[in-house]
Amino acid sequence: MPRGQIARMKARLRQLRWTVAGVWICAAASVLAAGCHSFGGGSGSGGVTRDNNILALAVELNTGQIALTHEVAGRTRFHEVGRFADRLNAQHSSFDEQLRRLPVAAPANSLTREFAREGQRLAEVVRSASALAVDRAYLDATISMHETSIRLLDQSMILQAERETLRQVLRRMHAAMKANLRMAQDLRGRTW
Repeated sequence: MPRGQIARMKARLRQLRWTVAGVWICAAASVLAAGCHSFGGGSGSGGVTRDNNILALAVELNTGQIALTHEVAGRTRFHEVGRFADRLNAQHSSFDEQLRRLPVAAPANSLTREFAREGQRLAEVVRSASALAVDRAYLDATISMHETSIRLLDQSMILQAERETLRQVLRRMHAAMKANLRMAQDLRGRTW
């Protein structure tokens, strides 16, 4: 892959990482801290509750990561990266199932739609990466998504969740994402 193309891909990933880290966290934290009134009601109002919005965000976080793993299926140069993607696919699919079994609706809202758009942009970066750069693009996108997810879980989602069952799943997701972030960072350092 030409150096210019690699540089452009790295610049795009940095741009997306800042968008993800800044906009998503600020928007999510303010919406969740405000009791999600901007999405049709707060806790106990008969409208959309805080837990509905937290669940919708958690589902979208998993959906985005699952989509990334599908983009690299069979394309990685390094066997370890492929195994890591398979592991994340299974893990995020399991969390997705756990979340969807909770007795809370997960309606889409403007924030989850923004998460979906950013996830699709990251997936497009990975999809368009050449065979030589797909591992790095995948790991960079995974690191970005996990850093954002961990911040959201730390700063608002776990703290704002009202139901203990939802908090338990979010805590398990948080622990898994922290371990996966360290693993992705280690793989990026060893495979590039």
